[in-house]
Amino acid sequence: MKPMTNSFIIPFSNIKLKDLPEVGGKNAALGEMFNALSFRGIRVPDGFAVSTGAYRLFLSHNRLEGQLAVLLSGLDLDKFSNLADVGASCRSLLEQAPFPQMLETELKEAFESFMKEYPGTSLAVRSSATAEDLRDASFAGQHDSFLHVSNVQDFLACIRKCYVSAFNDRAIMYRENHGFDHLELDISCGVQKMVRADLGGSGVAFTLDPESGFRDVVYINSVWGLGENLVQGRIDPDEILVFKPGLKRGFDAVIKRKNGQKELTMVYSSNGQKEANEDGIEKGKSTGLTENHRTETEKRNKMVLSMPQIQELAMNCVVIEEHFNSPMDIEWALDGKDNQLYILQARPETVHSLREHKVAKEFTLHAKSKEICSGKSVGHNIVSGRACLVRSP
Repeated sequence: MKPMTNSFIIPFSNIKLKDLPEVGGKNAALGEMFNALSFRGIRVPDGFAVSTGAYRLFLSHNRLEGQLAVLLSGLDLDKFSNLADVGASCRSLLEQAPFPQMLETELKEAFESFMKEYPGTSLAVRSSATAEDLRDASFAGQHDSFLHVSNVQDFLACIRKCYVSAFNDRAIMYRENHGFDHLELDISCGVQKMVRADLGGSGVAFTLDPESGFRDVVYINSVWGLGENLVQGRIDPDEILVFKPGLKRGFDAVIKRKNGQKELTMVYSSNGQKEANEDGIEKGKSTGLTENHRTETEKRNKMVLSMPQIQELAMNCVVIEEHFNSPMDIEWALDGKDNQLYILQARPETVHSLREHKVAKEFTLHAKSKEICSGKSVGHNIVSGRACLVRSP
């Protein structure tokens, strides 16, 4: 996107990592890669950030800080029994507050300018908080993002929804648990050209083994369509391990390649009426909501990424890790239209990178009983105690 003179709109071409206070963690990392790593083959979809200053203006224009502070001061910090009520009241304040005229005008101008530069495209509108994607707190999944936005009114609504999501129940709880002041956190919005992963595939990659913390591999998961099924753990994805030292020396360095079942494929909804199909899978509206389809047998039996694409993605991950000098957690997408790989997000890995190194724990299970449930594990441990069913936040 071409540079703009607007005070609240910052194109990715003008963003670097140091700009985190103005654009939040997600946008700072995207802008850094867009500017510093494009020549290394890293593709980041073009876009712009709506600065944290816009969020601050929105709050101050509507005199929301004091009202939010009063609501949050009444939160039950012992059992969080009123979390849902406090969160709903906070969100209601932001949902009803109008944009300042100056901000609304700038947002509309930015939208029209971007759509003129990329005609026929749609946009992703993504929350980017100032305390997000840090080495000691990821905030992953706490704030909302919106896909396939194609008209200005939906665009404005999505910017507001990003602001509202700062007071999701889970975001409030996360900040309390990690000692963040609710009103010190600022929200920026990242606006990007959509990658048509719905027609291709998507996934995540770690620049270490997420179970053991072994640093010499890139671990890749992939699914057909949009990545929400993977994030929510609904399906069995492809699993790939690539050996970094061999990759850097130019070898075919794939050491594990497991074809997952990929039972569902998430795409944008083609029907305008929200409904649930007979399997209970919700279908959404065409204005950015999604629907799940049973993946065709042929695609279930086929890996999402070809061998050259695996090598390319793994090398992209290594380049990103070296640039940020940290193990990284990376979101990527395969565009079904141009068949190109794109990096959608890169944040520091926050589990193994914070653990004590050179310490190995071993566990021995002396007795076994009937299995009650099972699932995919990340890491190894043995614990005992009472099982608790959590019925509320």
